[in-house]
Amino acid sequence: MTCFRAGLFIFVAVWAVTAQAQSIGFSISDTSSNAASDQVQVTVIDDVTQAPIAGAQVTISDSIGFGSVTDRMKADALGAVLFRGLSPSPKTVTVSKSGYATLSVVGVQGSTMTAFLRPVIAQPQTVVSSGIINNWDGASDDSSTAHGGLVFRTMGALDLLNFQISNFISPLKDELDLGGIAGKHNIPSNIAIPEQNVSYLFFNIDLNKPTFRLPIPASQQVGLTGIEIEANVSDLVSIAQSKQFSYDILNKVKFLRVGVTHDFSTDRDVQINFDATTPLVQIHQVSISKEPPFQADVIAVSLTDAAGDKSVLIPSDVKTILNSQNQDGPQTVSLSAPQGASPGSLAVATIAIAAKGTQISGVLVSSAGSTVQTGEFLNTEALTQGQAIPSSVQVTSPAQGVGAAIFETDQPVWYVYTLPVAGAVSVPTGKIAASRKLTSYSVNQIEFSNFDAGSVDGMTIMSKLQRFARSSAKLGSGRR
Repeated sequence: MTCFRAGLFIFVAVWAVTAQAQSIGFSISDTSSNAASDQVQVTVIDDVTQAPIAGAQVTISDSIGFGSVTDRMKADALGAVLFRGLSPSPKTVTVSKSGYATLSVVGVQGSTMTAFLRPVIAQPQTVVSSGIINNWDGASDDSSTAHGGLVFRTMGALDLLNFQISNFISPLKDELDLGGIAGKHNIPSNIAIPEQNVSYLFFNIDLNKPTFRLPIPASQQVGLTGIEIEANVSDLVSIAQSKQFSYDILNKVKFLRVGVTHDFSTDRDVQINFDATTPLVQIHQVSISKEPPFQADVIAVSLTDAAGDKSVLIPSDVKTILNSQNQDGPQTVSLSAPQGASPGSLAVATIAIAAKGTQISGVLVSSAGSTVQTGEFLNTEALTQGQAIPSSVQVTSPAQGVGAAIFETDQPVWYVYTLPVAGAVSVPTGKIAASRKLTSYSVNQIEFSNFDAGSVDGMTIMSKLQRFARSSAKLGSGRR
């Protein structure tokens, strides 16, 4: 037991040291007691380097929405501008700079705002990380079961907002020979299978694919998580033969051990080996209080909040609570978590997924105990796929959080955040559509505990994440 606990402490300490803060895009504070109430100061900084961005253009409107502009200024050498002579009404602030995604915040009520601009990379590059998971627990004495491992990028609370099952499945493929009964199949390359002999019907199958491969963004800080799993060979053969993903598959997999790498950055293919030696034990019994407001599959994910601020959430188990394809209704599922983990570091997310992942809604429970019943899901309307972007996009924030519209090419190029005082906001798309070749957009709701729209710390607010919803659409060339 001592070595298990020591392994867990190392597992968490790795991320406590290397975890990076996440910005939601802006901060707001009210210092009007120390300054004139008709003034708003905006400071613009690089979201990655935290350096001031001189020359950024900042526009401000004494109204909600994207109508007339009250004033515009360029940021000084410290990235700052100061607007004077404004009315006390909520403001709309837009910040732009070549080489960065544009940021708009609607409903600003504070007298001080910080805008965190995210760089737009001209040609985003990916490299391939590969390696092996060391110190496998070993194949089971039961030859009807097989051991394997799944390696994926460690995520944070911001990644939950863009959750996709495909995030855990590599687009690269490797060949696996399942013998005469099932033949050769291409499987996701981030699956690693140690050498072992298993049986299926009257066949013996030699399995051996010890190396994983996973694409990662070049020159960005990333970390990897590896989970050792076990499943019946018959289930694996059925999966390989069907060539279709079903959420019921998740309930046929047992999650055994987990490990993480340190953060690293590379501009070329890299080999990285690591251990997945922290045992997983069943801790949570998870159910939902109410089915989602749209037809969806619902999964539950156990997470370890390694840094204590939700900047690093390490998944250790995932199960299906509700399968939209059958009539059984929601069920209670058991989830495993790292043995010896502090109760305060454990979290559980339930995520409703519909329309091939273009419609999601999630609930995050912090300090999750042995019995977890998550609250109601936020509603989100499905968006039309394959059409030209509409002339305007409607965004509404939850009462305790922010709404967001995000417009993308091969990466986000315009973030629009709305605060509760703004109500329903119509975001015009003509200018961004004319200047950028947009490929997709999304409409989001993000809810926080203890939310105060007049005092938003963009660097820490994701630690208060409670509920989220997103609808996204791929764009085509159809008429508006």
